[in-house]
Amino acid sequence: MSDNPTSHSSEADDLRRLRELLLGDKVVYIDALYRRVDDPETRTGDVAEVLPGAMETVIADPVQQPKIERPLVETIRGAIKRDTESFAEALFPVLGPAIRRAVADALKSLVERINAAIEHSFTVKGLRWRLEAARSGVPFAQIVLRETMLYAVQEVFLIQPESGLVLAKARRADTLALDEDAFSAMLTAIQAFIQDSLGMPEGDKLRGAELGDRTLWIINGPQAVLACLVIGSPAHEVRDQLMDGLETVHARFGDELDGSPELLSDRPGIEALLEEMLLGEVAEAKKASGARRSLLMWGAAGLLLVALLGWGAWNTWQLHKEEIAIAGLFEAESGYVLTAHDSEGDELHFNGLRDPLTRAPEAILSEAGHDAEGKTLSFRPYQSLDPTIVLQRLRQSLGGEGTELQLDGDVLVVTGSVSPARRSALEQLPGLHPAVGSVDLSGTRLDGQAAAELARRELSAPGNVAITPANDRLTVTGDDAAWYAT
Repeated sequence: MSDNPTSHSSEADDLRRLRELLLGDKVVYIDALYRRVDDPETRTGDVAEVLPGAMETVIADPVQQPKIERPLVETIRGAIKRDTESFAEALFPVLGPAIRRAVADALKSLVERINAAIEHSFTVKGLRWRLEAARSGVPFAQIVLRETMLYAVQEVFLIQPESGLVLAKARRADTLALDEDAFSAMLTAIQAFIQDSLGMPEGDKLRGAELGDRTLWIINGPQAVLACLVIGSPAHEVRDQLMDGLETVHARFGDELDGSPELLSDRPGIEALLEEMLLGEVAEAKKASGARRSLLMWGAAGLLLVALLGWGAWNTWQLHKEEIAIAGLFEAESGYVLTAHDSEGDELHFNGLRDPLTRAPEAILSEAGHDAEGKTLSFRPYQSLDPTIVLQRLRQSLGGEGTELQLDGDVLVVTGSVSPARRSALEQLPGLHPAVGSVDLSGTRLDGQAAAELARRELSAPGNVAITPANDRLTVTGDDAAWYAT
Protein backbone atom coordinates (compact mmCIF):
# COMPACT_ATOMS: atom_id res chain seq x y z
CA MET A 1 0.00 0.00 0.00
CA SER A 2 1.40 3.42 -0.95
CA ASP A 3 1.76 6.32 1.48
CA ASN A 4 0.70 8.80 -1.20
CA PRO A 5 -1.98 11.24 0.12
CA THR A 6 -3.88 10.89 -3.10
CA SER A 7 -3.98 7.14 -2.57
CA HIS A 8 -5.38 7.55 0.97
CA SER A 9 -8.14 9.87 -0.20
CA SER A 10 -9.09 7.42 -2.95
CA GLU A 11 -9.36 4.57 -0.44
CA ALA A 12 -11.55 6.67 1.87
CA ASP A 13 -13.87 7.49 -1.01
CA ASP A 14 -14.08 3.85 -1.96
CA LEU A 15 -15.00 2.88 1.61
CA ARG A 16 -17.64 5.59 1.77
CA ARG A 17 -19.23 4.42 -1.51
CA LEU A 18 -19.14 0.83 -0.32
CA ARG A 19 -20.82 1.84 2.95
CA GLU A 20 -23.55 3.69 1.07
CA LEU A 21 -24.17 0.68 -1.15
CA LEU A 22 -24.45 -1.68 1.86
CA LEU A 23 -26.45 0.51 4.28
CA GLY A 24 -28.37 2.75 1.91
CA ASP A 25 -30.52 5.36 3.69
CA LYS A 26 -29.55 4.06 7.14
CA VAL A 27 -26.21 5.83 6.91
CA VAL A 28 -27.91 9.10 7.86
CA TYR A 29 -29.53 7.49 10.93
CA ILE A 30 -26.24 5.91 12.01
CA ASP A 31 -24.41 9.23 11.74
CA ALA A 32 -27.15 10.89 13.79
CA LEU A 33 -26.90 8.12 16.39
CA TYR A 34 -23.12 8.61 16.66
CA ARG A 35 -23.58 12.35 17.12
CA ARG A 36 -26.25 11.76 19.80
CA VAL A 37 -24.02 9.39 21.76
CA ASP A 38 -21.06 11.72 21.57
CA ASP A 39 -23.04 14.83 22.68
CA PRO A 40 -23.36 15.04 26.54
CA GLU A 41 -26.20 17.57 26.37
CA THR A 42 -28.26 15.26 24.17
CA ARG A 43 -27.67 12.32 26.52
CA THR A 44 -28.71 14.49 29.48
CA GLY A 45 -31.99 15.30 27.77
CA ASP A 46 -32.65 11.63 27.08
CA VAL A 47 -32.06 10.69 30.72
CA ALA A 48 -34.31 13.53 31.89
CA GLU A 49 -37.16 12.14 29.77
CA VAL A 50 -37.08 8.67 31.32
CA LEU A 51 -35.89 9.51 34.86
CA PRO A 52 -39.31 10.43 36.39
CA GLY A 53 -40.89 7.21 35.16
CA ALA A 54 -37.92 5.18 36.38
CA MET A 55 -38.10 6.80 39.83
CA GLU A 56 -41.81 6.02 40.11
CA THR A 57 -41.12 2.38 39.20
CA VAL A 58 -38.36 2.08 41.80
CA ILE A 59 -40.40 3.73 44.55
CA ALA A 60 -43.33 1.40 43.87
CA ASP A 61 -41.04 -1.66 44.15
CA PRO A 62 -40.35 -2.53 47.85
CA VAL A 63 -37.27 -4.53 46.84
CA GLN A 64 -35.68 -1.73 44.82
CA GLN A 65 -36.71 1.09 47.15
CA PRO A 66 -33.88 0.63 49.71
CA LYS A 67 -31.31 0.65 46.89
CA ILE A 68 -32.23 4.17 45.89
CA GLU A 69 -32.86 5.36 49.45
CA ARG A 70 -29.31 4.66 50.61
CA PRO A 71 -27.45 6.89 48.10
CA LEU A 72 -30.04 9.64 48.55
CA VAL A 73 -29.64 9.52 52.32
CA GLU A 74 -25.84 9.59 52.05
CA THR A 75 -25.98 12.49 49.59
CA ILE A 76 -28.29 14.51 51.83
CA ARG A 77 -26.19 13.69 54.89
CA GLY A 78 -23.02 14.91 53.17
CA ALA A 79 -24.73 18.08 51.94
CA ILE A 80 -25.94 18.84 55.48
CA LYS A 81 -22.42 18.48 56.87
CA ARG A 82 -21.03 20.81 54.19
CA ASP A 83 -23.72 23.50 54.45
CA THR A 84 -25.51 23.10 57.78
CA GLU A 85 -26.70 26.69 57.96
CA SER A 86 -28.58 26.58 54.66
CA PHE A 87 -30.37 23.35 55.61
CA ALA A 88 -31.24 24.82 59.02
CA GLU A 89 -32.80 27.87 57.34
CA ALA A 90 -34.72 25.68 54.91
CA LEU A 91 -36.00 23.32 57.62
CA PHE A 92 -36.81 26.01 60.19
CA PRO A 93 -40.46 26.45 59.08
CA VAL A 94 -40.92 22.66 59.34
CA LEU A 95 -38.90 21.91 62.47
CA GLY A 96 -40.48 24.67 64.58
CA PRO A 97 -44.06 23.31 64.43
CA ALA A 98 -42.78 19.72 64.61
CA ILE A 99 -40.78 20.42 67.77
CA ARG A 100 -43.69 22.26 69.36
CA ARG A 101 -46.01 19.36 68.49
CA ALA A 102 -43.54 16.83 69.91
CA VAL A 103 -43.15 18.83 73.13
CA ALA A 104 -46.93 19.17 73.42
CA ASP A 105 -47.38 15.41 72.93
CA ALA A 106 -44.69 14.67 75.51
CA LEU A 107 -46.27 17.03 78.04
CA LYS A 108 -49.69 15.54 77.33
CA SER A 109 -48.33 12.05 77.96
CA LEU A 110 -46.64 13.24 81.16
CA VAL A 111 -49.85 14.85 82.41
CA GLU A 112 -51.79 11.67 81.64
CA ARG A 113 -49.28 9.55 83.59
CA ILE A 114 -49.36 11.98 86.54
CA ASN A 115 -53.14 12.06 86.43
CA ALA A 116 -53.32 8.26 86.41
CA ALA A 117 -50.85 8.04 89.30
CA ILE A 118 -52.87 10.55 91.34
CA GLU A 119 -56.12 8.75 90.55
CA HIS A 120 -54.82 5.41 91.76
CA SER A 121 -52.70 6.58 94.69
CA PHE A 122 -55.38 7.93 97.03
CA THR A 123 -58.09 5.28 96.69
CA VAL A 124 -58.75 1.98 98.39
CA LYS A 125 -58.22 0.21 95.08
CA GLY A 126 -54.94 2.03 94.55
CA LEU A 127 -53.70 1.04 98.01
CA ARG A 128 -54.70 -2.57 97.31
CA TRP A 129 -52.73 -2.49 94.05
CA ARG A 130 -49.72 -1.08 95.87
CA LEU A 131 -49.87 -3.89 98.41
CA GLU A 132 -50.08 -6.40 95.57
CA ALA A 133 -47.08 -4.77 93.87
CA ALA A 134 -45.07 -4.95 97.09
CA ARG A 135 -46.07 -8.58 97.67
CA SER A 136 -45.47 -9.85 94.13
CA GLY A 137 -42.53 -7.65 93.16
CA VAL A 138 -44.36 -6.48 90.02
CA PRO A 139 -44.05 -2.71 89.39
CA PHE A 140 -47.09 -0.68 90.48
CA ALA A 141 -47.42 0.89 87.01
CA GLN A 142 -47.67 -2.56 85.42
CA ILE A 143 -50.44 -3.60 87.83
CA VAL A 144 -52.34 -0.38 87.08
CA LEU A 145 -51.95 -1.06 83.36
CA ARG A 146 -53.23 -4.63 83.78
CA GLU A 147 -56.25 -3.56 85.84
CA THR A 148 -57.30 -0.52 83.82
CA MET A 149 -56.70 -1.60 80.21
CA LEU A 150 -59.14 -3.73 78.21
CA TYR A 151 -56.04 -4.91 76.38
CA ALA A 152 -52.53 -3.60 75.79
CA VAL A 153 -49.55 -4.69 73.72
CA GLN A 154 -46.81 -4.29 76.31
CA GLU A 155 -43.70 -5.25 74.36
CA VAL A 156 -42.83 -6.05 70.74
CA PHE A 157 -39.78 -8.01 69.49
CA LEU A 158 -38.67 -8.26 65.85
CA ILE A 159 -36.77 -11.58 65.63
CA GLN A 160 -34.74 -13.20 62.86
CA PRO A 161 -36.34 -16.67 62.43
CA GLU A 162 -33.23 -18.64 61.47
CA SER A 163 -30.74 -17.29 64.03
CA GLY A 164 -33.16 -16.19 66.76
CA LEU A 165 -31.45 -12.77 67.00
CA VAL A 166 -33.55 -9.83 68.19
CA LEU A 167 -33.32 -7.27 65.39
CA ALA A 168 -35.30 -4.52 67.15
CA LYS A 169 -37.76 -4.06 70.01
CA ALA A 170 -40.14 -1.55 71.61
CA ARG A 171 -42.01 -1.46 74.91
CA ARG A 172 -44.34 0.76 76.90
CA ALA A 173 -42.71 3.21 79.31
CA ASP A 174 -44.68 1.76 82.25
CA THR A 175 -43.71 -1.86 81.49
CA LEU A 176 -40.85 -3.81 83.03
CA ALA A 177 -38.33 -4.62 80.28
CA LEU A 178 -37.65 -8.27 79.52
CA ASP A 179 -34.25 -9.74 78.75
CA GLU A 180 -34.34 -9.84 74.96
CA ASP A 181 -31.73 -12.59 74.63
CA ALA A 182 -33.48 -14.84 77.15
CA PHE A 183 -36.84 -14.16 75.53
CA SER A 184 -35.54 -14.97 72.05
CA ALA A 185 -33.85 -18.16 73.28
CA MET A 186 -37.03 -19.26 75.05
CA LEU A 187 -39.12 -18.64 71.94
CA THR A 188 -36.71 -20.56 69.70
CA ALA A 189 -36.61 -23.49 72.17
CA ILE A 190 -40.40 -23.67 72.42
CA GLN A 191 -40.75 -23.57 68.62
CA ALA A 192 -38.19 -26.39 68.19
CA PHE A 193 -39.75 -28.48 70.97
CA ILE A 194 -43.25 -28.27 69.51
CA GLN A 195 -42.08 -29.16 66.01
CA ASP A 196 -40.00 -32.11 67.25
CA SER A 197 -42.46 -33.53 69.78
CA LEU A 198 -45.63 -33.12 67.73
CA GLY A 199 -44.09 -33.89 64.37
CA MET A 200 -45.27 -30.60 62.88
CA PRO A 201 -44.12 -29.78 59.33
CA GLU A 202 -41.39 -27.18 59.08
CA GLY A 203 -43.80 -24.71 57.48
CA ASP A 204 -46.13 -24.77 60.49
CA LYS A 205 -45.15 -22.14 63.03
CA LEU A 206 -46.12 -21.40 66.60
CA ARG A 207 -48.81 -18.68 66.65
CA GLY A 208 -49.19 -17.96 70.36
CA ALA A 209 -48.81 -19.05 73.95
CA GLU A 210 -50.31 -18.26 77.37
CA LEU A 211 -47.84 -16.89 79.93
CA GLY A 212 -49.73 -16.50 83.21
CA ASP A 213 -52.01 -13.45 82.89
CA ARG A 214 -50.32 -12.45 79.62
CA THR A 215 -50.53 -13.76 76.09
CA LEU A 216 -47.66 -14.19 73.64
CA TRP A 217 -48.63 -13.57 70.02
CA ILE A 218 -46.24 -14.75 67.33
CA ILE A 219 -46.78 -13.31 63.86
CA ASN A 220 -44.59 -15.01 61.26
CA GLY A 221 -43.20 -13.32 58.18
CA PRO A 222 -40.90 -14.51 55.42
CA GLN A 223 -37.80 -12.76 56.79
CA ALA A 224 -38.73 -11.81 60.36
CA VAL A 225 -41.00 -12.87 63.22
CA LEU A 226 -42.98 -10.39 65.32
CA ALA A 227 -43.37 -11.52 68.96
CA CYS A 228 -45.88 -9.46 70.95
CA LEU A 229 -46.52 -9.66 74.69
CA VAL A 230 -50.19 -8.80 75.30
CA ILE A 231 -52.33 -8.38 78.41
CA GLY A 232 -56.12 -8.42 78.46
CA SER A 233 -58.45 -9.72 75.76
CA PRO A 234 -57.74 -8.01 72.43
CA ALA A 235 -60.03 -8.47 69.42
CA HIS A 236 -58.89 -10.40 66.37
CA GLU A 237 -58.58 -7.13 64.46
CA VAL A 238 -55.62 -6.24 66.70
CA ARG A 239 -53.69 -9.21 65.32
CA ASP A 240 -54.53 -8.05 61.80
CA GLN A 241 -53.13 -4.60 62.63
CA LEU A 242 -49.92 -6.17 63.91
CA MET A 243 -49.69 -8.25 60.71
CA ASP A 244 -50.03 -5.05 58.68
CA GLY A 245 -47.21 -3.55 60.72
CA LEU A 246 -44.98 -6.57 60.04
CA GLU A 247 -45.73 -6.29 56.32
CA THR A 248 -44.70 -2.64 56.41
CA VAL A 249 -41.42 -3.63 58.10
CA HIS A 250 -40.73 -6.17 55.32
CA ALA A 251 -41.57 -3.62 52.63
CA ARG A 252 -39.28 -0.91 54.01
CA PHE A 253 -36.44 -2.94 55.51
CA GLY A 254 -36.50 -6.20 53.55
CA ASP A 255 -32.78 -6.28 52.70
CA GLU A 256 -31.65 -5.51 56.25
CA LEU A 257 -33.77 -8.25 57.87
CA ASP A 258 -31.32 -10.93 56.76
CA GLY A 259 -28.30 -9.06 58.18
CA SER A 260 -27.08 -8.30 61.67
CA PRO A 261 -29.10 -6.28 64.22
CA GLU A 262 -26.52 -3.47 64.00
CA LEU A 263 -27.26 -3.03 60.29
CA LEU A 264 -30.98 -2.63 60.95
CA SER A 265 -30.50 -0.35 63.97
CA ASP A 266 -28.70 2.16 61.74
CA ARG A 267 -31.81 2.57 59.61
CA PRO A 268 -34.11 5.34 60.83
CA GLY A 269 -37.76 4.54 61.40
CA ILE A 270 -37.64 0.93 62.57
CA GLU A 271 -38.22 1.81 66.24
CA ALA A 272 -41.02 4.21 65.33
CA LEU A 273 -42.76 1.45 63.37
CA LEU A 274 -42.52 -0.95 66.31
CA GLU A 275 -43.78 1.72 68.75
CA GLU A 276 -46.87 2.14 66.55
CA MET A 277 -47.64 -1.52 67.25
CA LEU A 278 -47.93 -0.91 71.02
CA LEU A 279 -51.70 -0.85 70.75
CA GLY A 280 -54.10 -0.61 73.68
CA GLU A 281 -57.64 0.26 74.72
CA VAL A 282 -59.04 1.35 78.09
CA ALA A 283 -62.21 -0.37 79.26
CA GLU A 284 -65.19 1.97 79.05
CA ALA A 285 -66.47 1.24 82.57
CA LYS A 286 -63.04 1.76 84.04
CA LYS A 287 -62.56 4.84 81.90
CA ALA A 288 -65.80 6.37 83.23
CA SER A 289 -64.91 5.43 86.80
CA GLY A 290 -61.49 6.96 86.29
CA ALA A 291 -63.10 10.13 84.94
CA ARG A 292 -65.32 10.40 88.03
CA ARG A 293 -62.38 9.86 90.34
CA SER A 294 -60.39 12.36 88.35
CA LEU A 295 -63.21 14.90 88.67
CA LEU A 296 -63.38 14.35 92.43
CA MET A 297 -59.62 14.58 92.76
CA TRP A 298 -59.46 17.77 90.72
CA GLY A 299 -62.38 19.20 92.72
CA ALA A 300 -60.63 18.41 96.01
CA ALA A 301 -57.40 19.84 94.65
CA GLY A 302 -59.27 22.97 93.56
CA LEU A 303 -60.82 23.42 97.01
CA LEU A 304 -57.45 22.89 98.64
CA LEU A 305 -55.91 25.43 96.29
CA VAL A 306 -58.64 27.97 97.06
CA ALA A 307 -58.16 27.37 100.81
CA LEU A 308 -54.39 27.82 100.49
CA LEU A 309 -54.83 30.98 98.44
CA GLY A 310 -57.36 32.34 100.97
CA TRP A 311 -55.09 31.53 103.88
CA GLY A 312 -52.14 33.14 102.11
CA ALA A 313 -54.18 36.27 101.29
CA TRP A 314 -55.38 36.54 104.90
CA ASN A 315 -51.82 36.18 106.23
CA THR A 316 -50.60 38.80 103.76
CA TRP A 317 -53.35 41.20 104.80
CA GLN A 318 -52.60 40.64 108.50
CA LEU A 319 -48.89 41.20 107.91
CA HIS A 320 -49.60 44.40 105.97
CA LYS A 321 -51.95 45.60 108.70
CA GLU A 322 -49.27 45.04 111.35
CA GLU A 323 -46.67 46.78 109.18
CA ILE A 324 -48.85 49.90 108.89
CA ALA A 325 -49.56 49.90 112.65
CA ILE A 326 -45.87 49.64 113.61
CA ALA A 327 -44.93 52.32 111.08
CA GLY A 328 -47.50 54.61 112.73
CA LEU A 329 -45.94 53.96 116.16
CA PHE A 330 -42.47 55.02 115.03
CA GLU A 331 -43.80 58.05 113.14
CA ALA A 332 -45.65 59.24 116.27
CA GLU A 333 -42.68 58.68 118.61
CA SER A 334 -40.50 61.75 119.31
CA GLY A 335 -36.92 61.33 118.17
CA TYR A 336 -37.72 58.80 115.41
CA VAL A 337 -37.67 59.40 111.65
CA LEU A 338 -38.98 56.41 109.64
CA THR A 339 -37.46 56.43 106.13
CA ALA A 340 -38.66 53.07 104.75
CA HIS A 341 -40.62 49.96 105.67
CA ASP A 342 -41.56 46.84 103.72
CA SER A 343 -42.26 43.12 104.05
CA GLU A 344 -40.40 40.08 102.69
CA GLY A 345 -42.15 36.79 103.23
CA ASP A 346 -43.08 36.72 106.93
CA GLU A 347 -40.43 39.32 107.83
CA LEU A 348 -41.06 43.05 108.38
CA HIS A 349 -38.27 45.57 107.80
CA PHE A 350 -38.14 49.10 109.27
CA ASN A 351 -35.35 51.59 108.49
CA GLY A 352 -34.81 55.15 109.71
CA LEU A 353 -33.12 57.48 112.24
CA ARG A 354 -33.31 57.44 116.04
CA ASP A 355 -32.12 59.90 118.68
CA PRO A 356 -30.16 58.08 121.42
CA LEU A 357 -32.23 59.85 124.11
CA THR A 358 -35.43 58.15 122.97
CA ARG A 359 -36.84 54.79 124.03
CA ALA A 360 -35.51 51.61 122.38
CA PRO A 361 -37.62 50.40 119.41
CA GLU A 362 -38.22 47.03 121.11
CA ALA A 363 -39.72 48.85 124.10
CA ILE A 364 -42.08 50.78 121.82
CA LEU A 365 -43.23 47.53 120.15
CA SER A 366 -43.65 45.73 123.46
CA GLU A 367 -45.72 48.58 124.95
CA ALA A 368 -48.05 48.45 121.90
CA GLY A 369 -48.42 44.65 122.13
CA HIS A 370 -46.26 43.71 119.13
CA ASP A 371 -43.68 40.92 119.19
CA ALA A 372 -40.21 41.99 118.06
CA GLU A 373 -39.52 38.52 116.58
CA GLY A 374 -39.70 38.48 112.80
CA LYS A 375 -39.01 42.20 112.55
CA THR A 376 -35.79 43.84 111.42
CA LEU A 377 -35.27 47.26 113.10
CA SER A 378 -32.45 49.28 111.53
CA PHE A 379 -32.20 52.84 112.97
CA ARG A 380 -29.12 55.00 112.61
CA PRO A 381 -28.32 57.56 115.39
CA TYR A 382 -28.94 61.30 114.94
CA GLN A 383 -29.77 64.35 117.07
CA SER A 384 -33.43 65.26 116.94
CA LEU A 385 -34.69 68.90 117.00
CA ASP A 386 -37.89 67.93 118.69
CA PRO A 387 -38.37 70.46 121.57
CA THR A 388 -38.72 67.72 124.18
CA ILE A 389 -35.53 65.99 123.07
CA VAL A 390 -33.65 69.31 122.72
CA LEU A 391 -34.63 70.40 126.24
CA GLN A 392 -33.68 66.98 127.65
CA ARG A 393 -30.25 67.19 126.01
CA LEU A 394 -29.68 70.82 127.25
CA ARG A 395 -30.62 69.84 130.79
CA GLN A 396 -28.07 66.99 130.66
CA SER A 397 -25.29 69.24 129.42
CA LEU A 398 -26.03 72.71 130.96
CA GLY A 399 -28.49 72.04 133.76
CA GLY A 400 -27.58 71.37 137.35
CA GLU A 401 -28.84 71.44 140.91
CA GLY A 402 -30.85 74.58 141.44
CA THR A 403 -31.02 75.44 137.73
CA GLU A 404 -34.23 75.07 135.71
CA LEU A 405 -34.40 75.20 131.90
CA GLN A 406 -37.54 75.72 129.81
CA LEU A 407 -37.89 76.14 126.05
CA ASP A 408 -40.44 78.72 124.89
CA GLY A 409 -40.35 78.56 121.10
CA ASP A 410 -36.70 79.25 120.30
CA VAL A 411 -36.11 81.13 123.63
CA LEU A 412 -34.35 79.18 126.36
CA VAL A 413 -35.61 80.47 129.71
CA VAL A 414 -33.17 79.83 132.57
CA THR A 415 -34.16 80.24 136.23
CA GLY A 416 -32.44 79.43 139.49
CA SER A 417 -28.80 79.59 140.46
CA VAL A 418 -25.99 79.28 137.91
CA SER A 419 -22.27 79.40 138.11
CA PRO A 420 -20.33 82.02 136.14
CA ALA A 421 -18.90 79.36 133.82
CA ARG A 422 -22.35 77.89 133.13
CA ARG A 423 -23.77 81.39 132.62
CA SER A 424 -21.06 82.08 130.04
CA ALA A 425 -21.87 78.81 128.24
CA LEU A 426 -25.58 79.69 128.23
CA GLU A 427 -24.90 83.10 126.78
CA GLN A 428 -22.94 81.54 123.85
CA LEU A 429 -25.64 78.94 123.12
CA PRO A 430 -27.75 80.92 120.54
CA GLY A 431 -24.96 80.84 118.00
CA LEU A 432 -24.16 77.20 118.53
CA HIS A 433 -27.51 75.36 118.81
CA PRO A 434 -29.96 75.45 115.86
CA ALA A 435 -33.03 75.14 118.12
CA VAL A 436 -32.08 78.03 120.47
CA GLY A 437 -32.45 81.58 119.18
CA SER A 438 -31.87 83.41 122.46
CA VAL A 439 -31.37 82.79 126.19
CA ASP A 440 -33.34 84.54 128.94
CA LEU A 441 -31.17 84.75 132.08
CA SER A 442 -33.25 87.34 133.90
CA GLY A 443 -34.50 84.84 136.41
CA THR A 444 -31.06 83.53 137.36
CA ARG A 445 -28.75 84.26 140.23
CA LEU A 446 -25.28 83.20 141.20
CA ASP A 447 -25.04 79.92 142.98
CA GLY A 448 -24.00 79.92 146.69
CA GLN A 449 -20.31 79.24 146.23
CA ALA A 450 -19.90 81.88 143.53
CA ALA A 451 -21.83 84.41 145.65
CA ALA A 452 -19.59 83.72 148.69
CA GLU A 453 -16.45 84.20 146.63
CA LEU A 454 -17.83 87.42 145.14
CA ALA A 455 -18.72 88.75 148.66
CA ARG A 456 -15.26 87.91 150.04
CA ARG A 457 -13.69 89.69 147.09
CA GLU A 458 -15.93 92.77 147.23
CA LEU A 459 -15.79 93.05 151.06
CA SER A 460 -12.06 92.32 151.29
CA ALA A 461 -12.73 89.81 154.03
CA PRO A 462 -9.63 88.80 156.05
CA GLY A 463 -8.57 85.22 156.31
CA ASN A 464 -9.99 84.73 159.81
CA VAL A 465 -13.47 85.60 158.52
CA ALA A 466 -15.47 82.87 156.78
CA ILE A 467 -18.29 83.58 154.31
CA THR A 468 -20.38 80.50 153.53
CA PRO A 469 -23.63 80.00 151.57
CA ALA A 470 -26.59 78.49 153.41
CA ASN A 471 -30.23 78.34 152.24
CA ASP A 472 -29.96 81.18 149.72
CA ARG A 473 -28.08 83.30 152.31
CA LEU A 474 -24.45 84.08 153.12
CA THR A 475 -23.28 83.45 156.67
CA VAL A 476 -20.28 85.47 157.97
CA THR A 477 -18.31 84.08 160.91
CA GLY A 478 -15.00 85.18 162.51
CA ASP A 479 -13.57 87.43 165.27
CA ASP A 480 -11.92 90.30 163.35
CA ALA A 481 -13.49 93.35 165.13
CA ALA A 482 -11.60 95.88 163.03
CA TRP A 483 -12.99 94.43 159.81
CA TYR A 484 -16.49 94.38 161.22
CA ALA A 485 -16.11 98.03 162.20
CA THR A 486 -15.28 99.06 158.67
